[in-house]
Amino acid sequence: MMACMARNYPDIHTRLRFEDVKINFLARCTRGQTGGPGDRTRPDRGLLPPAGNLSHGWRGRGLRPALKHVSILAAALSLLLLCILSACSPAPSVEQQIIAIIRDMEARVEAGERRPFMAHVAADFSGQREAVNRDQLNALVLYHMQRQQRLHAQLFPIQVTPGQPGTAEARFRVLLTGGSGWLPDRGRIYDITTRWRQQDDEWMLISAHWRPLEVEDSFDL
Repeated sequence: MMACMARNYPDIHTRLRFEDVKINFLARCTRGQTGGPGDRTRPDRGLLPPAGNLSHGWRGRGLRPALKHVSILAAALSLLLLCILSACSPAPSVEQQIIAIIRDMEARVEAGERRPFMAHVAADFSGQREAVNRDQLNALVLYHMQRQQRLHAQLFPIQVTPGQPGTAEARFRVLLTGGSGWLPDRGRIYDITTRWRQQDDEWMLISAHWRPLEVEDSFDL
């Protein structure tokens, strides 16, 4: 009968062979889902993921390790970039450091923060040619903060001159204004000379001398 069919239908063998291949392929794809007797293949080892376990059984085990490795790589690259930027960034100069401290002290005065202002003053501070020590300067700052409801300090260009290693001098002029309201009712320009010493990687104010400028001197800034 098969020989007769082969003679009448010359392509019958080709078709039967294709059907066998398709059946075998489908059987291999669904082998993990059928779980028939004698099937030694583990349920999750088929060509297709087991039904109902697409997110947890098959795809999850492939994505989670990959995501973990990507996170580790991203953290390592971020740390490397931070180290490179830190190494390439030049350290601030003596002038930049002292100017930054003076401007911070200016902001502390305007905010009425006496203790942060005094934190930049050394314990052996001497002002007005040894007429004012640190405690007296602290009392002077407190007096003006309590007397003036609003203090404002306007700094003019600061000139910093490095001295011996760990020492520097800074000269500048400042316009101090104050009053009981939003608008100041008094103000004056002072010429200030300061000396600084570096200790424990911080610049501390060790000396200051200030004098009020006359009206004609105030315009020569």
